[in-house]
Amino acid sequence: MKRVHLALRYAFASRLDEYDRVLTAALDAAYTVCSVEQSLRELEAGTERLFVLRHDVDQRSPGVRAMAAMEAGLGVVSTYYFRLTTLDPSDLEAVMAQGHEVSLHYETIADYAAENSISDRATLLAGDHLARCGARLARDLDRFRSETGTSCGTIASHGAPLNQQLGVANTLLFESLPDLAAQLGIELEAYDRAYLGQFDCYISDTQWEINDGFRYGRHPLDALSERIPRIMMLSHPNHWAFTPRTRLRRTIKCLLLGQVSDPTRFAQADRLRAR
Repeated sequence: MKRVHLALRYAFASRLDEYDRVLTAALDAAYTVCSVEQSLRELEAGTERLFVLRHDVDQRSPGVRAMAAMEAGLGVVSTYYFRLTTLDPSDLEAVMAQGHEVSLHYETIADYAAENSISDRATLLAGDHLARCGARLARDLDRFRSETGTSCGTIASHGAPLNQQLGVANTLLFESLPDLAAQLGIELEAYDRAYLGQFDCYISDTQWEINDGFRYGRHPLDALSERIPRIMMLSHPNHWAFTPRTRLRRTIKCLLLGQVSDPTRFAQADRLRAR
């Protein structure tokens, strides 16, 4: 029965209704709902009840404009991190017109490794490869700024499959090149340890059939009902709105495979402040 329920969800339901409930619950509970960039000011001001909205646009999706419009309709702004390959001009225009933060979802190490046939961590860490990656990120960010006209005060790493093969996250650049943030002219890399350490709860969405749509063991509505003070919610628009082809593919997948359990813990959980 669970397989049929999941399949019917994908075939007919709108997950955006769930997102609307999350946003409404945060506002009703008097949270300050804001973008990553705005959260820097709120944290500096000592705001305790904080709900930060971050979207990683890993794939082009109708969810980008749908979620941006919903947020704007409720009077809140969020952050949309686009990969260079998912930067759709019409999506960008719609998101920026509604006042949301737009910046780069960078995948520099994976791109560099692929172009230079690097397939292992030891080779990547040898010589001047990381310095070259830092220079590449600077070029990618300049390109993104030029194409979008945005300031890009914050950026966020994207985890490509090659990163997993190498056993290296793109954030290694900021750990290895201490002056990189200043050289790039950014205030924050979104996985920064000190930044994450100011939050009590980190939530990420996933596909409906995995843990009922959320990873790391917590649903945002539960976190909000518990009045957890500072919450970071990462979402991916392709998990919230679907093209007809995606609906069909996921409906069939759920009928065949059913629900999936993912026990993954947030990799940076130890960085969150103690409750």
